[in-house]
Amino acid sequence: MNVSNVTAIEEVKFDLENGERFYELQKHGLGVYFRDCIITNIELLCGNLSVNNSL
Repeated sequence: MNVSNVTAIEEVKFDLENGERFYELQKHGLGVYFRDCIITNIELLCGNLSVNNSL
């Protein structure tokens, strides 16, 4: 999944970008890890929603 595939309000996009920048300043590569974890969690939630809706 690509971040551009997720529809989010501007405030959420701003918070995610700030979070990624914050973690990247802590350690190189940590910002990308943060972003990837958020995307993975969104994908898991979307998958759980589709399973629950089919019951």
